[in-house]
Amino acid sequence: MNALQIKPFSPDLTADLARLFDTDRSACGCWCMWFIASVKDYHAAGAAGNRARFEQLARQSAAPLGLVAYRNDEPVGWCAVAPRDHYPALSRSRVLKPIDDQPCWSISCLFVHRAYRKKGVSTQLLRAAIDHVRDQGGRIIEAYPVEPKGDKM
Repeated sequence: MNALQIKPFSPDLTADLARLFDTDRSACGCWCMWFIASVKDYHAAGAAGNRARFEQLARQSAAPLGLVAYRNDEPVGWCAVAPRDHYPALSRSRVLKPIDDQPCWSISCLFVHRAYRKKGVSTQLLRAAIDHVRDQGGRIIEAYPVEPKGDKM
């Protein structure tokens, strides 16, 4: 696949992100709030509340909350990447607790439109995330992959 255009997320890209997330029911209600909100608040908010909270965070954040990938001006991928302390659920987790006191960035979500899966979008987004973290002065990145149970995710 040819190189994608990858942009740091800004509030003016919210409609693009909504179009991307609306392509797959697995993504439409999350808005990357799973690692930010408590489980109770996440479920209580529902899709509209999670989107509203994401938009609020995007307006308040000095740095982008992630990267959006485009192919021919259509959003085809998303990578949530931010400093680890941006994700309160990580500090509450016994499994995902920090292993040391080094400043760390987290990739908490990687989502690709189904028509563009297995075409290198994830790889390009991850490379862009590495560059983004490096540009922000970060040195360490961690992620929390989910292994598919079969050929389809």
